[in-house]
Amino acid sequence: MECLPHDHPGITLLKDVVQEFRDDELEHLDTAVGNHAQRAPAHALLSSIVGVGCKVAIALCRKV
Repeated sequence: MECLPHDHPGITLLKDVVQEFRDDELEHLDTAVGNHAQRAPAHALLSSIVGVGCKVAIALCRKV
């Protein structure tokens, strides 16, 4: 897999896209906390499942 140089124009675009996704997810988190999502039935279970799923996805991406 070829790495792009840090000054490649695509790097800036990628950083902007990742930052936009991060900001959206932080907004979703704030909304969930504001609505007491942690009180929902099975919240801990679902959070654990999502966390494991994310770790698996990251591990798979690193192998590509």
